Amino acid sequence: MAAVLPTPTILVFGTFDTKLAPLLRLHQFLLSQHPQPKILVADVSCCTAISHPIISLPYLNGTYDPLGIGPEKDNKHQPLDMTSVISHFTTQLESLYKTQQIHACISLGGSCGSSLASQAMRKALPLGVPKVIVSTMASGDTRPYLEDSDIVLIPSIVDIAGENTVLDMVLRNAAGAVNGMAWAAAAAAAGSQGSQGSQAPPEPLLPPKEKRRVAVTMFGITTPAVEEARQVLEASGCEVLIFHATGSGGRCMERLIRSGLISGVLDLTTSELVDEICGGVLSAGSTRLLGAVQMGVPQVVSTGAGDCINFGPSATLPERYRNNGRTWLIHNEAVTLVRTNKEECGKLGKLMAERLKGAKDGRLAVIVPTRGMSKIGEKTDVFYDAESDMEVVKGMREGGLEVEMRDMAINDEGFGRECAERLISMMDACEASQV
Repeated sequence: MAAVLPTPTILVFGTFDTKLAPLLRLHQFLLSQHPQPKILVADVSCCTAISHPIISLPYLNGTYDPLGIGPEKDNKHQPLDMTSVISHFTTQLESLYKTQQIHACISLGGSCGSSLASQAMRKALPLGVPKVIVSTMASGDTRPYLEDSDIVLIPSIVDIAGENTVLDMVLRNAAGAVNGMAWAAAAAAAGSQGSQGSQAPPEPLLPPKEKRRVAVTMFGITTPAVEEARQVLEASGCEVLIFHATGSGGRCMERLIRSGLISGVLDLTTSELVDEICGGVLSAGSTRLLGAVQMGVPQVVSTGAGDCINFGPSATLPERYRNNGRTWLIHNEAVTLVRTNKEECGKLGKLMAERLKGAKDGRLAVIVPTRGMSKIGEKTDVFYDAESDMEVVKGMREGGLEVEMRDMAINDEGFGRECAERLISMMDACEASQV
C-alpha cells in the first residue's frame, strides 16, 4: 500500500495594497487544485495596511509584529521603504521554511513586486524549494530577478491588474505549476526524512557528497573538451555537474562551491570573466573564480571561450565593437560574438591571476591551449588570433600565476582528458592529506 504523503503548504504573498484582485484570484485557483494544498497568505504591502480574511500572515501590517521587530515608522500609515520590507519579510520567510511551515511559495507583481519577491526568495530559500513569480518583467533581461536562484518566472502577458480572461489563464496555470512542484517537494522531503530518521527540515539544495561531485563549465564552442573530460570523470566515479557559462551558470556554480558540496572544479570555460571586463551580457559578477580558492577546493582552470565577448541580437551590438576594425559574428539570432583583442586578453589574464592568487598549494592547475580557446578560435576559423591568445598567458604570468601551456586547441582530443585526469589526481592528494 502506497504511503500517504503529507499535504504541502504553499505560501502566497504579494503587495495586497496594489494587487488585491489578482492575489485573490490566485488564491482561488490554488483552492481549486486537486490534490489541494494547504495555503498560507502573507501581505507585504509597503504603503497601505490591508485587512482581508484570507491574509493569515499580515506581516508589517498595522501592529502585527511576529518577530518582535517593532515599528519602522512612528505613524503606521506612513509607507515602509522597500528595503525594510524585504529585510523583514526575508527573515520571516526563512523562518517559515526552516520550521517546515511551507514547502513552496508563489507571488506576483510588476517591477517592484517582482523585485521584492525575488530578493526575498533568493535570500531566504535554498535551491530546490519551489519558487514561482508571475511577473510583467518575465521577458528581456531577467538577471536582476533570477541571479543564482531557481525561481520560475511566468510572463503575465497582460498587466497584473483587475480581472480578465487572459490573466485568469496565466494565474490558473501558475497555481497548477506551483501546486505540482509543492507536492513533488513534499514527497522528496518525506523520503529524505524517512531515510535520515530526522525531523529537521530536509536540505533540498543537494544531498551530502556520497561520492565526488565535480563542477564543470561549458559553452557550445567548448563542448568537445567538456564531453571528453566528463567521460573521464564519470569513469572514475565522479558525479559531474555541468554549468553553462551564461552568467547565471557561473553564479550558480560559485554558490554551490561555497555550500561545501563540491569536491573539485574543472573550470574549462571562463568566458564570463571576459564579459565582466568588456561589458558583455553574460558576466557572472565580481565573485566569479573565487569560490574554489576560498573553500580550498581543488580546481583545474583553463581559458575556454576567452576569445569571445557575448552580446544579444546583432542590433544590440555597441558601436565601439561594431566598427573600429573589430571582428564579430552572428552566432545565432539571439547571440552576437566579438573577438577579444590583445588588450582585452591581457586584462583577462591579469584578472584571472588576481582571483586565483590565494589558492592553496596543490589545489590549482592552470592549463592553457595555445592553438585556439574555442571551436571558432582555431587556426582556420574566424576568431583565430594567436597573438591575442598569448596575451592571456602573459597577463597571468605578470600577475604571478604559474601557467602550463599545451600545443593544441582546447577541443583537440586529449586536452579535456588531461585536465580531468589532473583534477582527479589533485582530489586524490587532497583527500589523502586530510586522512
